[in-house]
Amino acid sequence: MRRKKRNPIPRIVPESTRWLVVKERYKEADIILKRAARMNRSTIPERWWDELVTSQTNKDTSAGLIDLIRTRELRKRTLVCFFVWFVNAMMYYGLTMKSDLGGGDLYINFALSASVEIVGCAFVFFFIDPVGRRIIVAGCFLIAGVCLLLNWVIGDNVAFYWGMLQIMITKGAVTASFIAVYTYTAELFPTVIRTTAVGCCSTMSRLGAVISSYLALWLVGIFMEFYSPN
Repeated sequence: MRRKKRNPIPRIVPESTRWLVVKERYKEADIILKRAARMNRSTIPERWWDELVTSQTNKDTSAGLIDLIRTRELRKRTLVCFFVWFVNAMMYYGLTMKSDLGGGDLYINFALSASVEIVGCAFVFFFIDPVGRRIIVAGCFLIAGVCLLLNWVIGDNVAFYWGMLQIMITKGAVTASFIAVYTYTAELFPTVIRTTAVGCCSTMSRLGAVISSYLALWLVGIFMEFYSPN
């Protein structure tokens, strides 16, 4: 009888229970789950894998793109997520590519644009659970929209630093929304179509990114024509 090879490196983190279940090593997964249950002062059912095998046998796992629009609720969620990802990417990459549109030093503007993304990432990290996904995504969209609208209405009649502040707030809000929408979208769809939904939404965001490059050049042309001394 061959002895099972042991890993020479001490294992600090236990093996993934999901991986053990996929490999049908239920006994090993049961030991880890019972240990976690004791730490959390909870219990798990005996021979829980019997129910798991039965549910997997009876479940129809065939799902595709058509399932994103199969019901009215899923159609609404899919269309809203497509729009959110499309606009988010268009704003994010547009602001990134033309961070020098407001004037000033190109390198300083780009450094400020990059640094404010760190603030957006930290904001999502600390507040996505206490505040909630929907509030963060909707609130950041609202802040970005208001700042862009004010920048368009006020135009060139403000100081340079005030205009840059508006752009930085917009970039930070868009960054936070872009990060949070990944988690939010995955939680809106059933497990069997979750990866399909996120993949399709990511495709829509790439379309927004492509359009943002042409939109940025178009805005530069209008800006130069409007403010040309001739």
